[in-house]
Amino acid sequence: MTVSPRLIVGAFRVAWRVIPAVPERIAAPIVALLADMAWLRNGPGVQQLQANLARVVGVEPTSAAARTLARQGMRSYARYWRELFAIASWDRPTLARHIRVEGTEHLDAAQARGAGVIVVTTHSGNWEAPAALLAPSLGGATTVAERLRPDELFDTFVAARERLGLEVLPHVGGARPAARVLRERLEEGRVIALVSERDLSRRGVPVTFFGHPARMVGGPAMLALATGAAIVGAECFYDAGGAVCRFHPVTVSPDDTIETLTQRLADLYARFIAAHPADWHMLQPIWVDEELT
Repeated sequence: MTVSPRLIVGAFRVAWRVIPAVPERIAAPIVALLADMAWLRNGPGVQQLQANLARVVGVEPTSAAARTLARQGMRSYARYWRELFAIASWDRPTLARHIRVEGTEHLDAAQARGAGVIVVTTHSGNWEAPAALLAPSLGGATTVAERLRPDELFDTFVAARERLGLEVLPHVGGARPAARVLRERLEEGRVIALVSERDLSRRGVPVTFFGHPARMVGGPAMLALATGAAIVGAECFYDAGGAVCRFHPVTVSPDDTIETLTQRLADLYARFIAAHPADWHMLQPIWVDEELT
């Protein structure tokens, strides 16, 4: 059964209007139930998530442990979507109740250098909430998003993120190349935020990731080496108190190349994900041996 693009766009727009109006104590269990239903259907996305998480924790993809972890992962992923739909209606006190930010001294030190800051993170937890919470003090931030189809759906996502204080560039098809705009923002001393453990082009930098060959976007390393911008890692996950974002400094050596720095970032991402595997929302292939031919 093929769902029409118009229906998809309409459903997302309804969710952005309705979910903020539903009390969290009601919305949270409903969304968790929907996640469990998706997990039980065990479609291709759930199967891919299970395989990815199995590789992270070192168990067989078909094992009971992998299956349980996939269920936890789907609940975390559904929670992210619930919060994404609700977040546009949150004021700063509400944001502060839902997100705990740690290590901001590393972000402050990077900004103090005046050469721009590249915040790198993974598809984990909820990075939207800390971005919204910190955007006023950062003077906004610029990010890159995968261009979704249809265009109306992408535009809806962009509008939602812009309300949070983010400038959103499409990874392809923008008025100007995203890499050029990002470099300009860094040269202006501003902050860019990149979710960068997944390579959409299949032409990324070869890395070793959890002991297996993968490719990752070289953009963060390329921009840091070209502009002198600092890199700060953002470890995003959930705990009993809510969403957490923990900042970590990243060393950039004068001897670094795009390849060595991208591998260092891959190692950082692996540490983030290994610490909180259920919060890694990766329902797509990530390793070279998983790529479709």
